[in-house]
Amino acid sequence: MPKNTIGPGQPVTRAAAAATICPYPMGNAELAFLWHFHQPCYRDLPSGKFLMPWVRLHGVKDYTGMAALLEEFPKIRCTANFSGILLEQLEAYAGGATDTMLDLALVPAAELSDEQKAQILKTFFWAHPETVIGVYPRYRELQGLHREGKPLREQDFRDLQVLANLAWVHPHVASVGDLRRKGRGYAEKDKETLVARTREVLAAIVPRWRALGDRIELSVSPHYHPIVPLLCDFASAREAIPDLPLPDAPSFRAEAEVQIRRALETGERVFGRRPPGMWPSEGSVSQEACELFSRLGVRWVATDQAILGEPGVRMLGDLKVAFRDTVLSNLLSFTYKTMDPEEAARDFVRRVAEFEGPVPVFLDGENPWEHYPGGGAPFLRALFRALSDHPRIRTVTLSELAATGRIDRIFAGSWINRNFGVWIGHPEDRKAWELLGRTYRDLQGSKDPLAWECLRAAEGSDWFWWFGEDFSSSQDAEFDALFRRHLMNVYRALGRPWPEDLQQPVKPPRREPAFKMPSGLLRVRVDGRRSDYFEWAGAGHYDMAREYSALAGESAFIADIFYGFSASGLCVRLDFKKGVDPRGALAGGELRLVLTRPRHAVVPLEPVVQEILEAEVPFRAIGLQPGDPVDFFLEFERPGGVPVRLPTIAPLHFQVPTADYDRIHWHV
Repeated sequence: MPKNTIGPGQPVTRAAAAATICPYPMGNAELAFLWHFHQPCYRDLPSGKFLMPWVRLHGVKDYTGMAALLEEFPKIRCTANFSGILLEQLEAYAGGATDTMLDLALVPAAELSDEQKAQILKTFFWAHPETVIGVYPRYRELQGLHREGKPLREQDFRDLQVLANLAWVHPHVASVGDLRRKGRGYAEKDKETLVARTREVLAAIVPRWRALGDRIELSVSPHYHPIVPLLCDFASAREAIPDLPLPDAPSFRAEAEVQIRRALETGERVFGRRPPGMWPSEGSVSQEACELFSRLGVRWVATDQAILGEPGVRMLGDLKVAFRDTVLSNLLSFTYKTMDPEEAARDFVRRVAEFEGPVPVFLDGENPWEHYPGGGAPFLRALFRALSDHPRIRTVTLSELAATGRIDRIFAGSWINRNFGVWIGHPEDRKAWELLGRTYRDLQGSKDPLAWECLRAAEGSDWFWWFGEDFSSSQDAEFDALFRRHLMNVYRALGRPWPEDLQQPVKPPRREPAFKMPSGLLRVRVDGRRSDYFEWAGAGHYDMAREYSALAGESAFIADIFYGFSASGLCVRLDFKKGVDPRGALAGGELRLVLTRPRHAVVPLEPVVQEILEAEVPFRAIGLQPGDPVDFFLEFERPGGVPVRLPTIAPLHFQVPTADYDRIHWHV
């Protein structure tokens, strides 16, 4: 286990710190879950209209589902963390706010314009293909029709309008049971029923969490979820990346204080008590940021073990800092979704029972469960049941978690790569900061509250997450446009024209779609070499620059995935980034084919690796028949590591060729 220091020159391991400073009987683990919930400001603040639906969709699924599961297990103690703007947006939905997806869903199917139909087809399949879309056979059927380029009829659109919203509702929500059972053939009145019932669910979220009482500690993140160390001082990014170019923008120190104060005030108003602690956005800390947190009355903050060098809990002056156990947190986030729920719960409990003292486990409370069967409910129920009466594990809140030592200074970084590169490390990031900085300068001297709110909405971390090459998604353009819209709204509130460059995307649009489908039979010689351009000319393609999962770094050596089919088998090719040794990058790891349609199968690949990776799997080896529609992922895992499924956006897709494929699909 890596070492760090508690005091000057005093090296200790985690176990030694627990034993010498805060003694515990062997195996007495204090397990502190922190479930972090946040969404950026999706509202156009002048109009109040939501331009993206994610607060509503995650609200009826994840925020509701976790509370319902905790109600079942009254012995479980933990911490739930909300960003201030998420709380305000939940209140807005409870008060009748709507969003662009909801508006489209409520248009009578018979009255949809061609433009509205196109928008529905573009956005209503933004969901996990297995655990959301795949739960409803009709939803999957509609996705298949769309993929195959077949026109949807009036009833098809009506069913899609219902299912694209219904599929997000957590399995615990019984009030939509009749709509679930119906499954297809929905009427217009069913849409109105669904909207009314989901509004009731959204309105109940915060009261439901409050009703859990003292055993669930409610905490906050800075209001609009900004990276506070960067607001305090851009130069903090150079602690981890010394030569990093910095944006030409003013300091936002005053804004950092506002974002923290606002979150504490919102939390106190909504929760009925002042939040004692914070998960700083993306676990981002620095010495100056922590001093600011402490000065404003925050008693604890939480971040990643990479900042300290190991998991644990330390005092930094009067501020308690908890450093999460990355391995345990990532098992919950990324690994257990692929395992049997009971087996996964047993594995986690076994690992925790080996510790004594603090075991901090912090993770996103929203996104992981979309990848679990049953929205994560079978796994979480098994986990909470096993922990409820465990003789050697005690679940605690973050305030109850005991510190085991002190540190004099904290390294500046986040939970991702121990730096701030995701948010300031690329030219696009710096351009966005400069647009924000110019708007901040232009706002000086104004007391217009709406203008300042729009600026602060643009300070959120999520916009910068999608700029640059680190992460990408099918919604890049929407996030880019919303960031710039917040800035334009500043000038609109001031009654001034906005600068012309705010009309131009920060992130240049990609010229190619995320997925290119296979277009012809492949005749591949599996030798790991680029022997002939035409060998893979008919292949499907996925650009790995699209990857945005939290574990994208685990596969960062891969540049492109090509895939397709010969007359008898599925063909896969991986191209590697410039300067990467392919065999070294894959050494010791296992690459698997994970088939999810028409049946589930996991097949270890036996590739040939030279300058590229090539592999072919006979259709008969995985039970595929001519004409079968096929969805599959690739999965790569290193020994002791976390499996990384590629792509994360959606499965690769093709149809097994029939005997007359070449005759039907000939081209010159």
